[in-house]
Amino acid sequence: MTYTLIKSKVNRLMNDRLYTGKRYFDLFMMVLIVLSVGLLLIELESEQPDFWKRLVFLEDAILFVFILEYLMRFWVCSNARKDFKKEYNVHHRNLAINVLKGFYMVVRNKISWMIKPMSIIDLLAILPMFRVFRAFRIFRLLRLFKLVRYSHSMENLFMVFRENASELGIILTFIGLVVIVSSTFIFILEKGVPSGSFESLGDALWWSFVTITTVGYGDKVPSTDVGRVIAVFLMLSAIVAIALPSGVLASAMTQKFIFIKEGRLNMKKFKNHVVICGWNNSAEQLMKEFEKHHQVDKWDVVAITLRPGDEIDNKRVIIKRGDFTKEGVLSDVNIVGANSVIVVAEELRGISDESVDARSFLACNLIHSINPDIYVIVQLLNTENAKLLKNTIKDIEIIISDDITGGLLSNSFMNRGTSKLINTLLIQNQDNIKKIPLKKIKGSFKTYNDLFSFCRQPSCNWLPLAVERNGELFINPKDDFELTDEDNLFCIQTEI
Repeated sequence: MTYTLIKSKVNRLMNDRLYTGKRYFDLFMMVLIVLSVGLLLIELESEQPDFWKRLVFLEDAILFVFILEYLMRFWVCSNARKDFKKEYNVHHRNLAINVLKGFYMVVRNKISWMIKPMSIIDLLAILPMFRVFRAFRIFRLLRLFKLVRYSHSMENLFMVFRENASELGIILTFIGLVVIVSSTFIFILEKGVPSGSFESLGDALWWSFVTITTVGYGDKVPSTDVGRVIAVFLMLSAIVAIALPSGVLASAMTQKFIFIKEGRLNMKKFKNHVVICGWNNSAEQLMKEFEKHHQVDKWDVVAITLRPGDEIDNKRVIIKRGDFTKEGVLSDVNIVGANSVIVVAEELRGISDESVDARSFLACNLIHSINPDIYVIVQLLNTENAKLLKNTIKDIEIIISDDITGGLLSNSFMNRGTSKLINTLLIQNQDNIKKIPLKKIKGSFKTYNDLFSFCRQPSCNWLPLAVERNGELFINPKDDFELTDEDNLFCIQTEI
């Protein structure tokens, strides 16, 4: 088993909810989290040191698992080799600068993972491994927050909190104002009263919090008539204070589940996501490749379709029910903030191939008018429609299903093994196919032969395939093919 394959499996075990062993791993970690907190409570309660010493080994074993988990997450959070090679190959030809830039990129990506909230919680959970932190038992209690990572329900709950932060903030502000006003009034009215129990503003604040939370310890009570009126006002406010956040959260949770089920989830806050317009077998295959190469960990994937949600058997896709030829629907998925759009030939009942292409054509023009800079890939059924669309929108990538299939069948018949070659290039090695602007490659390349010689150096290790110029591809051009700074190089990045 290779290093890359092992890392891929560990990454899926850590982050991919669709991975076979992920559910069992999450359950195992949740049991350890609850058990570790239980051991902390036993340690605090137990008056028998000998009994606790028998359980220390169990705490150490749990701590070892948490440390191992943290190290594995740190390992798979980024691809250090690719990050290093990306900077080393593309930028300055000076060896020292290349190495420094490569290490900088590796360290930056690792640190960006370490400062994420859940990563900080993971780190605090393992701090007791250091003797200086063993006295701080609160760090062990923080392990409970790790449950958020392993429980999908808790993730949804925290998402609801984030989505309704403004409403909850207004409610908390209202509660705070009521507490401050009532505390101030009760302190002014009750201070100095012989039988009163409010000797300081702190006493008044304590009484206000106890009253508005409906706890009512009874250790401090107003003794004047006006003070009791204020207490009644505070008690009535407590009803609102308890009911409002409960109602907001309950309504938000119910609405969220309904919207997810019906494909009406609000996606206007999405950014840098991938939008799939339509759904068919090609979209299914696309998602399988995304999952295989962990692209779904980089982007949220939103599919706009008129098909029923139960026909799309992929939990990674966020469904938006609607017609992707409508501007309002595209606006709902924040097409302006999307990373790219893939328009597939969605074949619906009673719609001809020409109508399918017409809908795709209309969607591409509408998307281009809303966001001219977005990268669009479209799947068409008819070659003539492709020519017309290319004349309308120049910077668009068009895939014609029948032409590709027919050409592949023909080549496979005349040159046996062609399908294996295409499958290897497009499926198994798609992560290694790169498009690099020539101006980012520091060097002097007048001809394709100069570029080819540079790319085959051990420090570069690229295999050039084609040169792109103004949208036109030149496959394996002649050695004396002259290059310009505006050209792009398509190549295969081979392993060193």
